[in-house]
Amino acid sequence: MPIFMRRKLIIQEYCVTPYYRIRLVYNGPNPQLSYKEVKKLIKECFGVNDDDIQEKDFQWTRGPVERFSVEWVVTKDLDKFTFWYIQISLKGEAKPSKEFGKVGSVTVVIGGFVRTEYPQDTWWQRSVFYEVFRILWDNLFYVNKRLEYQRACKAAMFLFHDRLKEFFNLLPQRG
Repeated sequence: MPIFMRRKLIIQEYCVTPYYRIRLVYNGPNPQLSYKEVKKLIKECFGVNDDDIQEKDFQWTRGPVERFSVEWVVTKDLDKFTFWYIQISLKGEAKPSKEFGKVGSVTVVIGGFVRTEYPQDTWWQRSVFYEVFRILWDNLFYVNKRLEYQRACKAAMFLFHDRLKEFFNLLPQRG
């Protein structure tokens, strides 16, 4: 959970690379079913519950062509200072089909970062001595932990991507 304070030092590392987002595009039958599956996969792949998922934007227009757009933000606490911040968006449309019920397309985009926040509210936390100790502790011990969190975030993002490909039946056939 982010630390809500007036002053804080923030260290942020992207799970994959800066400005890179994992993208999945599906064209086929019943894309509207992806909403429930994405929400289920968020919980499974990132190890979070409903309290850690915030639905930032939800638009679903009905009509001859059904259009939908949803954006989730997942915040997972890792320790006292660090958390994951994952953004997932889903956009698509579906129109009636005689063969499948509905047919259309959906695009899922996922990105995220690991953020460490050190509070700097008290006079001690803003002092030079505290900053020296914090830098030493961070560079000698905590940097490996942050790197571990970053690797786990990347793995969870790609697990989510692969599980979603499984749901859409987009994985290459082995045989």
